[in-house]
Amino acid sequence: MVRVTGQLDAPLVDMGAVKQDFWERKTIVLPSLSRLNKSKGWRSWFTKTQSPKIVVRRLKSSQWEEIQTDFAAERTKLAKLTTKLREITEKINNFKPLSSDEKKIMLHANQLAQPMVYSMISKMTEEPKMVYEDVVILMETLDDYDRQTLIGLVNAMSSNKASALHALHQERSAELSKIKSEMGIQV
Repeated sequence: MVRVTGQLDAPLVDMGAVKQDFWERKTIVLPSLSRLNKSKGWRSWFTKTQSPKIVVRRLKSSQWEEIQTDFAAERTKLAKLTTKLREITEKINNFKPLSSDEKKIMLHANQLAQPMVYSMISKMTEEPKMVYEDVVILMETLDDYDRQTLIGLVNAMSSNKASALHALHQERSAELSKIKSEMGIQV
């Protein structure tokens, strides 16, 4: 019987940490930028052009709060437009045509939200490190499909965080109401 030292001392895989890292970190392939990544010389005949990728990580609470404070004015303007935007999205979902005023409202809301989204992307990118100006250039270079994919993933990652916080809040409020009912306090 052969005994190899060190095999039993190795730690087991922590699947909780692996799952958390999987949901907090995503790799996005951007095929529209593959034209900028062509190899040169005689090797170009034998190599396949590879699509560049970007690695994004979910925002930490401090980064999220920083974005919230930096864009407080834009957020208040968007909050004032929410009822109008809901009506417009309802119209779009029912396949009704939009008036020119409604199109202007949608364009204005998009212009208000765009710097916030770009700032989120610049803080979320892990590889390659990008600043706000780099993200603006990247978004102008991407085609519509890749741009919508990147923005959709950023929205999904931020909404997952919001839904997790909402679930935590619901759980805590249920615990508090249970404690209050046990103590005999009227709610």
